Amino acid sequence: MKPIKEIMTLNPQSCLKNETLLSVSNQMSKFNIGALPVVDESKKVIGIITDRDIVLALCKIKKTLKQITVNEAMTSEVYTIDVEDDAANALNLMREKKIGRLPIVNRQNCLEGMISFNSISRKIYKEDIEKAGKENVLNTLQEINDRNETITK
Repeated sequence: MKPIKEIMTLNPQSCLKNETLLSVSNQMSKFNIGALPVVDESKKVIGIITDRDIVLALCKIKKTLKQITVNEAMTSEVYTIDVEDDAANALNLMREKKIGRLPIVNRQNCLEGMISFNSISRKIYKEDIEKAGKENVLNTLQEINDRNETITK
């Protein structure tokens, strides 16, 4: 399967943990994205914040978007994949953890890119789905979608 570095979004948008949810939601809107890796000053990935995290924080924390920081809403247990890895390993991790996006890091855990299930599947379907592993892509989609059933039970 294709190397991650051939599919990933290079130099993705990111944010710091002390930014407000207003700031990151504006950034997500401007760039039409649903997640931002949270990095420290040296670009090391320390979390991820999604549009869903923002909505849940607004429901749980009775403050405004201007008052809530990324640190209060982000997911600290972030899964990443190495820039030298391949799409099959990214799909396996997404399937195992039931997530749809992964920050791509170098050996120092510094942000290099982002990959989403959608970007992998678009690239695979455009080029050669049979070689890429149709079952791998479909199984990953099913597992990611199953997370919603787990949450509501």
